[in-house]
Amino acid sequence: MTIWGSDIGGSIRFPSHFNGVVGFKPGKFQVSSNGHFPADTIPLQKRMSGMGPMGKSVRDMELIYDIITNTTTTEQSLDDFEIDILSDGLNIPLSQKTKDMVGGIESYLQKSVSVNRSTPPYFENSAQLWQEIMSLDGGKSMEKLAFNTDRSNVLAAYAKEKLTRKTKVHPYLSWALIGAKLFKPTAGRIKEIEDIIEQGDKEVADYLMNRLLILPVYHTGAPLHGKVFQEIFSIRKTFMQYMPYIAYANVWGLPSLTIPAGTDENNMPIAIQVVSMNGNEDAIFRLGKKVEWKFGGYNRCSSLD
Repeated sequence: MTIWGSDIGGSIRFPSHFNGVVGFKPGKFQVSSNGHFPADTIPLQKRMSGMGPMGKSVRDMELIYDIITNTTTTEQSLDDFEIDILSDGLNIPLSQKTKDMVGGIESYLQKSVSVNRSTPPYFENSAQLWQEIMSLDGGKSMEKLAFNTDRSNVLAAYAKEKLTRKTKVHPYLSWALIGAKLFKPTAGRIKEIEDIIEQGDKEVADYLMNRLLILPVYHTGAPLHGKVFQEIFSIRKTFMQYMPYIAYANVWGLPSLTIPAGTDENNMPIAIQVVSMNGNEDAIFRLGKKVEWKFGGYNRCSSLD
């Protein structure tokens, strides 16, 4: 079985990571968004979104991508690529189990390909850029779609929803809209963002020309329900800690393949992403198959059989 998703901030990669399945977020403009709801109307947001599949194997993702993409995939060899794994020591959280998993993948790959540790260009400010781009219109477009009544006092509505729990609107949505209003960038900052994106596209493309990047997906395996929302949507800007791994592929419009590769201390699945630039999808899938073969990939949960 294959499930379809759209990913502007992890909506393919989060469920793949937390549930132990394989997922693929295509790069910017590689799969048509015609008919997608909500429609992409803001250019900087449109480039962050990718429509793609989730399923049981890297091979399934590759076959489906070949069907849905607007482009022709070019055959590639891993011998022509360097493999970069995100540097240790960055000031963002990562569980020890995830560090151990990534280290195991590094040791395995070093036997057959060139592997380095590095921090890709613009990695450390991508979470900030992601939040600002998501807040460009202060949430107005989503508010208009989601509500047919006046939500001008969204804070009061949020308080009512949170306290009474008798509303049709989930307080998570109201809280996300509050965040979009709080983090809406000024006109001057929007111009700065546009300039950063224009320059960054060139630098990121140069970096990834013949390189595949391995990133974690999240700092832990699946937490208790609601915990991820609290970590990402907080006025304390905790998205700066928890979103960098995910936000990088969105901000720069990069294809990203999520592969289950281990389990955490609660025996919940944890995964890695293989990321590169548009045009390197064949190499992404090849590396994904190597990781999948060695570290297990999808494993059916039999506890409810």
